[in-house]
Amino acid sequence: MSSSIIRSLIALSIACYGVQSFQSPPTTFTKRNSPLKTSSSTSLSNNLDDGDVVALFGRLGDKAYVPKSEDVQGTAASGYEFGVLQAGRPKWLCTYTERTGQTQGGGSDMVHVPNWIGGLVENDTIENCDSLKNALEGCKFAMPLSAPSGTMTKGKAPPTEEAVAALWKLLGGSDNGALSANSAVDALRAAALRHGSDTDDHLTYAVFAEALKAL
Repeated sequence: MSSSIIRSLIALSIACYGVQSFQSPPTTFTKRNSPLKTSSSTSLSNNLDDGDVVALFGRLGDKAYVPKSEDVQGTAASGYEFGVLQAGRPKWLCTYTERTGQTQGGGSDMVHVPNWIGGLVENDTIENCDSLKNALEGCKFAMPLSAPSGTMTKGKAPPTEEAVAALWKLLGGSDNGALSANSAVDALRAAALRHGSDTDDHLTYAVFAEALKAL
């Protein structure tokens, strides 16, 4: 065999050996368990809708509101002080147990007891959530001022259990027993300021709705 052929065979062997020596090792894949997908859902604090709010405010709201004496103002034209504000439909849920004011035009004094006090409170207390439900069913309904359209049908019906439970909580009620009228007044005043009212003297429909739905 000629020397040139031998050199060619040696070169070929070296080339083949070098390719094998420097080949990348086979890639191996380790199978990993994929993490379980978790789904999160946002749950509302309660399931109340506008009809529930209307059913409550339409039974508890007032067509009259007596401001504090220091807040009473007169008109420039007549000079009369308006110690009692009035509306054609329930406009205010008043946060006092009783108040006296002079009717429009300098008339006689009017003693005002808010609807919720007269309808829900007995012997200065609300016994429990069940008694609250029974009392609400006996309250007369009137469509509130500024209530959304299309809510009258549900508003006229007795308030749902969810609505009653939310009202009981808003008034400061708990499972520990009876709720005093003064404690309920304090809870309503705090809710009024917390949910956008410029006074703790009453809640309008909009403020009442915000307070209930935030529970």
